[in-house]
Amino acid sequence: MVQRNGGAAAARNTGILNAKGEYLTFVDSDDCLDADYLQVLYDAMVENEADMSMVNYRLFEPTERGVKFVNYITADDVETMVLDPRKAVSLESGWHLNGSVFMMIWGKLFKKECLEGLTFPEGMMYEDEAATHRMILRSHKVAFVNDPHYSYRLRSGSVSRDIIDDKNLQDLVRAYKMKIADFTTAGIPTKNVRGRYLAAIKEKLEQTRDQGPQFPGYRECQEVLRLADLNQ
Repeated sequence: MVQRNGGAAAARNTGILNAKGEYLTFVDSDDCLDADYLQVLYDAMVENEADMSMVNYRLFEPTERGVKFVNYITADDVETMVLDPRKAVSLESGWHLNGSVFMMIWGKLFKKECLEGLTFPEGMMYEDEAATHRMILRSHKVAFVNDPHYSYRLRSGSVSRDIIDDKNLQDLVRAYKMKIADFTTAGIPTKNVRGRYLAAIKEKLEQTRDQGPQFPGYRECQEVLRLADLNQ
């Protein structure tokens, strides 16, 4: 398939729409997989009669002295957990071991039917925040292998690490509002995700305090924090 570069969301949506197989997984273009990545995911799904499976991940960063790896878990943490999907999405903000693994779309294997009719919001940063939970909630059972078989590359130029402009701020607010609305609709407690949301907004405001006030997104973030103060 060939299409114009429309970002990660557009590429993923095209892949979902044109997929012919029974299972789908997502990999960022500059990340790395363990040799047994798919086998571990598939075995976990089949052995636990799950609709989706997932593994943990490690960070890696190429440096002048070689590749630096960062692991979130130790050998004592390795286990396989079978989770209700509502529990799985709630752990992204309340798990003591790397809750972000439940938020990212990569590192997971889905039965194709779990994603039918779902799309990632195109032209938007933080598209994983806005969409991954919906895909997990389409499943009936989640098999989670808490062992890193996916390696996520730390790189400069990442939209979430380096570029903080008006679009970044507005999309951050939009993504979290979408998530909190979905959690509320599904009856999933929002306290932890709301706390993470507000902490992220405060961090972005601090990082952009010199040039940020000129952005509508900056002012929107400020208004969200004012509203949050009413709930104290």
